[in-house]
Parts: sequence; structure tokens; C-alpha cells
Amino acid sequence: MTYKYSIFTFCGIITVALLCWLLTSISRKPQTIDVSRLAIENIHILNLPDSSINDDYSDLEFLVQELAGKNIVVLGEALHYDGSTFRIKTRIIKFLHEKLGFNILLFEGGIYDMHLLNERLINNPNEFEPSSSLWTFWSESEQMMELWDYICTCRCMKELTPLYVGGIDCQHSGNITDSLRHSFITETCNSLSIDFDSDFPMFSHFMPHMTKTMLNKSFFRHKIQYDSLVVLNNELLTLAERLGRNDVYLHRYIDGIRNCMLYSWEFDAGYFPRTIWRDSLMADNFIFHRNMYPKEKIVVWTSNMHASKSGALNYQNPEHPIQNFGNRLHSHYSDSLYVILFNNWSRESNDGHIVSFLKQSSVEYAIHKDLYPHVNGRFLFFSHPEEFGKTMCSGIMEGEFVCRPGDMCDALIYEDNVEFVRYNDEE
Repeated sequence: MTYKYSIFTFCGIITVALLCWLLTSISRKPQTIDVSRLAIENIHILNLPDSSINDDYSDLEFLVQELAGKNIVVLGEALHYDGSTFRIKTRIIKFLHEKLGFNILLFEGGIYDMHLLNERLINNPNEFEPSSSLWTFWSESEQMMELWDYICTCRCMKELTPLYVGGIDCQHSGNITDSLRHSFITETCNSLSIDFDSDFPMFSHFMPHMTKTMLNKSFFRHKIQYDSLVVLNNELLTLAERLGRNDVYLHRYIDGIRNCMLYSWEFDAGYFPRTIWRDSLMADNFIFHRNMYPKEKIVVWTSNMHASKSGALNYQNPEHPIQNFGNRLHSHYSDSLYVILFNNWSRESNDGHIVSFLKQSSVEYAIHKDLYPHVNGRFLFFSHPEEFGKTMCSGIMEGEFVCRPGDMCDALIYEDNVEFVRYNDEE
């Protein structure tokens, strides 16, 4: 009797487990999307003019109502090499600046690198060189030239409100060498009667290798022992405090270096705890800017991975998203925040070929197959992404995930084919 009861119990457990697995599998499947209905109810076709001369923004006028009461707009991008995405982001920024009064643009660039760039912009716009402060794909690509020209024009022409540029990242983002950074820190300390080499010997020793140290865990651990790391951390804390009495940007710069070295010691590049750490620092830097300019309207230029307000999808466990930059902003500024993410059906590779590996169950595939042939615009703006429900999205987060776009953003811009970044020296 006991034996039969055990078998019965065992079978019941197996049955319950199978039902749970079945329900979980069903819940993970994407919903079928009726893109025709979505197009009718909440899609806007965006035009991208061949020339910025006499630019017509009539297709963006709906943003006036869409952004009512919002003073923080975060613009993502699927990949940092999506050149044509840069063009539409530029156009949106110009509209936000001219029509809605957004006058601060913060990049996913080094907070101090970008601060120096803005100082040069103020003092001499003709010597404005974004490559000194920002990654090459943003500073030197053809698709970004219109934005940089616009920023300089706003600074030079009195009838236009200047556009402040800044950074939120803790990393270095410009092409300045470590030796020049070392010289700059030394000169700054000398001007404040601080003997940099004597008072901070370990940090002075690392300055010539700082960029590699912050990026390469193996190199860093080869160069230093843990006991020395404690000394280095204390030196950076002290230096940040002393410099911060004269320059709050320098304080954040040095403290950012300290944090970069700490997470570089702990985690390899690309490992998600390192991403969480970095995004928390970017959120802190944004809050610093928000507190510096509490009444201004701010645009943030970053990637989808950082911008998503529900957290970035975790490659190792998609059901548990990473608390990223956008998620932290959402917790602080939910009423005034508006997040726009980008996705696409295919993209141009660096050799000029068109590449698409989308599953037929993806929402991008459905848009491409059922909708795109019937429109005359390059970009489609979905102002209510919650209508997608839980769907297979392939371009939104650098991978294929079943997710809820409506939780991640307030609007989704779809581009059928993304153009790769191009540089002026290419023929």
C-alpha cells in the first residue's frame, strides 16, 4: 500500500512539474503582432532629408504633444556603428533644441573629457575637435558632421541658443594619450601647490598605462598586488577630495578613474557586474548634471543597452534584467523621463553587405514583411510600444530576446536597413 502511494505521489509531482514547464514555455513565446493595426493606430513615418538646408520638421511636430511635461529625453541606438541612426538622432536633437527648448546634450562619453570639449566650444568654437573627447564612431563619422556643425553654429550665432555638451561616463572617451593626461594632472596639481609625484606615487606610476589598466584585468593584476590596490584606492580618494575643492568636474573625473580601476580589478570587460557598476556611475554623473542645471531640458545620447528604462537584458539570464543607467534614471525621474530606443530589420556590415539574421517570429521581420514595402519613409516611429506586448525583438538589445518593448521605452524607432558608419577619408 505504501509502495502504491509513493508511485502515485511521484506521478503527481511529475505531472505538476510538466504543467509548470508548459505554462512557463507558453509565457515565454512571443505574441503574434498585427503590424497593420499598429501602423494605423500609433505609427509615425519620419522623413530624413538629403540636405539639412531648409529642414522641414513637420513630421516631428507630433513630439510637441508626445513630450508635454517631459524634460529628459534619452536616445538609444542598437549598436554604436549604426550610422544612419546617428542622422535621425541628430534631426531629433535639432528639433528638440529649436522647438522645445532642450539645450543640454550629454553623451555616453567621459565626464571630464566632454567638460573640456565644452570649454573649448565656449572659448573658441573654431577649434572645436570632438575627437579629443569622444569615441571615433561619434566624433569623426560622416553621419555626425551635421550635429557638430550645428553645435558650433549655435555657439557662434547670437540668434540661436547655445547647446551645452557634456558627458556621463566614468571612462576615457577621447583620443588624448595617457602621457598627455599625466602631464595635465601634474600641471593642475602644481597650480594648486600639490606635489603629484611625491604625494601620489602609485597613481603617478600608473598614469602612463592608465587606459590599458582600466580596460585589461590581466594587465592590471600583473602590474599590481591587492595590498597595493588598497594604497592606490586611498591615493585616488585623497586626490579627488583635494582637487574637488577647486573643480567639481576634476573630482568626478578622478573618482571615476578610481571606480574604473576597482571594477577592472574585479571583473573582465563585458561581464555584467562590471556593466552594473559602470551604469551606476553614469547615473550618478547624470544626477550631478541635473543638479547643476535643475531647470534645463536635457537630451542623453547613449545605446539601447544603457537607455532601457526597465533595465538592460541580461545575456546570461534574460528573465533577470541588469539595473542599468536608464533603469536608475526611471527610478529618479519617472514623471519627466522619455526614452526612445532604436531597432531594425537589417544592417550594413563594414564591407558594405546587407546582413540580417532575424527569426521569422521577430517583430522586426513582421514589420519588414507586412509594412515596410507600403511606406515611403526610412524610419517608423512607434509612439506606443506597449502595443507590441511580449514579443521577439532582435535588434533592440544586440541579440534575440522575448521582451516587452513597452516596459523598456516610451517610443521605438524602427529602421528597415541601418547604414554603417562612414568616415571622411573613405572613398
